[in-house]
Amino acid sequence: RTALFGHLERASFRHVHRLTPDGVVARVASVSFVAALAEPERATVLESVRELLAREPDTRGRAEVELPYRTDVYWCARRG
Repeated sequence: RTALFGHLERASFRHVHRLTPDGVVARVASVSFVAALAEPERATVLESVRELLAREPDTRGRAEVELPYRTDVYWCARRG
């Protein structure tokens, strides 16, 4: 706590991103540390994602997959 700022505030926001299985693979491919991998390693990661989507009961055979997100926001107002 400081005299320069008011109380710390917090809010959480939830969102569900609905994607096709191919869209999930594209989303994973766009993550910076996956995109930066050498092509053989990147291909292995993306194939693992495809296999996971095809194997898991919650995603197997589905035309659409839900990716849940939660964003936590913190802020405080500057005093005076």
